[in-house]
Amino acid sequence: MYRGFTGNIHWYDPSAYAKYLHPRVDAIFCNSIGVENLIKSQQLIQKGKAVTINKGHDLSWYEGYEAVDVSAELGIPDDALLLVNVANNRRMKGIPYLLKAMTQLPQDGSIHLMLIGGNMDTPENLSIIEKGGLKNHVHLPGFRKDVLSIVKASDVFVLPSIFGESITKSVLEAMSLGTAPIISDIPGNVELVVDGENGLSKRLS
Repeated sequence: MYRGFTGNIHWYDPSAYAKYLHPRVDAIFCNSIGVENLIKSQQLIQKGKAVTINKGHDLSWYEGYEAVDVSAELGIPDDALLLVNVANNRRMKGIPYLLKAMTQLPQDGSIHLMLIGGNMDTPENLSIIEKGGLKNHVHLPGFRKDVLSIVKASDVFVLPSIFGESITKSVLEAMSLGTAPIISDIPGNVELVVDGENGLSKRLS
């Protein structure tokens, strides 16, 4: 059995015994240590059932991607620091926290954030952008077919997830394209970044 999400498994939940915690399950293959630790923490499961097997990733998959011209194609000033996040927005992604953090940064036009993906334009997000004076600094292009080229053109990939992530593919993609990550320090994703060496991994406060 495979598991790639850090959460929603509890020893006290009867429905869990119809799947991951069923006594007839011989092994659970986890795609991160965070998932493995979650399963091992359940009181009624045999400790040896959960095993981490990371998915492979090949840098050659990203050969040939060229960075877009962020000024000509995206309207971002050439001298801007461009932050990017790619996701289908859900509560676990923590986008409102990222937007609130943006309101604390200097509003001199030098820092821009691009949120690529579905459901980024929620009423909550739009309200934070409006009230925080971020309309000229936050960009919501929706889905883009050239997303990897935009990520490559960006300075930083940000992932403010608050729970549930395991090994997020978008972070692997960004790092493979040479874009430095800043991520929240949650189980699973924290395994992707060595803080201060190949990115920044910070605890949510």
